Amino acid sequence: MANVEDNRALKMARSAFSKHGIDMGRAELRVTRGVLHVAGVIQISGRKDREMLKKEVETVVRGLRLQKEFTEVVVAATYTT
Repeated sequence: MANVEDNRALKMARSAFSKHGIDMGRAELRVTRGVLHVAGVIQISGRKDREMLKKEVETVVRGLRLQKEFTEVVVAATYTT
């Protein structure tokens, strides 16, 4: 059974990525005991620079790591535009 805190953290993570315009439709987000796992394909439509996308994702990840709901954030995804 899913932990209530993990479900809340997952919603927070999805919201953070969408606020920055990052498309997580082909990515898998999972929170287990406070650890956020991001896998799959991450993309931002309309941007052509992968480095900008990578920096944007790093900004979101830094912000999430500051939240008490997350003990760690692991990103194992590919970036595409």
